[in-house]
Amino acid sequence: MQLSKNNFPILILFITAIIAILIVSRYVDDKIVDLKKQQYKLESIHLKKRLDNLIKAKKKASMAIAVSLSEDSSLKKALKNKDTSVDLSNHFKQLSSNLRQHTDYKNVWIQVVNSE
Repeated sequence: MQLSKNNFPILILFITAIIAILIVSRYVDDKIVDLKKQQYKLESIHLKKRLDNLIKAKKKASMAIAVSLSEDSSLKKALKNKDTSVDLSNHFKQLSSNLRQHTDYKNVWIQVVNSE
């Protein structure tokens, strides 16, 4: 096939257009990948902060319950002396009910674990 002088500029323009499209396409693909990585990184940071906040809240809740349990001297004596005459289940139910009514802790359950 013989190229005439009239077709040569069109061929050059066509080849240049194809090369430009390929370069732009590659650039756009790279930008999309970079933006996705950036979005994933931001989401990861957000989730880590949220998880840290939830863990801190859980620690505060556990500490509040532990402090409220440790303040009751009759409960400490009963547990220390293994006094079975004290009805601990009612005491814990009442404490759980008080925590439910007066704090943000709505689902508190207490379990005593001993070495036996």
